[in-house]
Amino acid sequence: DMAAAGCLAVAADTLCQKVIEERERIDWRRAGALAAFNGLYVGGFLHVLYQCYSPVVSAVATRMAASSALRSTASPQHALGCAVVDNLHCGSLYIPAFFACVGTMQGQ
Repeated sequence: DMAAAGCLAVAADTLCQKVIEERERIDWRRAGALAAFNGLYVGGFLHVLYQCYSPVVSAVATRMAASSALRSTASPQHALGCAVVDNLHCGSLYIPAFFACVGTMQGQ
């Protein structure tokens, strides 16, 4: 997962630099920073974190005495609960970590 995430980041950034930004030369420092961040965070940390979403939603639903549908991993309510947890994670951790890490690796 880590290697795939890193390789996908390099491929995507190379495409953006060449096609969208129309650069003549690839900024390999930027591509490397994206590869490192995506490999470690997306391919490593998120791989583990995503496995925690369902148990967290079930535990919170049990503590709140929520409906059995929210506790059932096969229900749309449970899926929505996992989506809420994911949005909380993205806004509070992923986006700041992305800019801080990639910026630091690029010397900014």
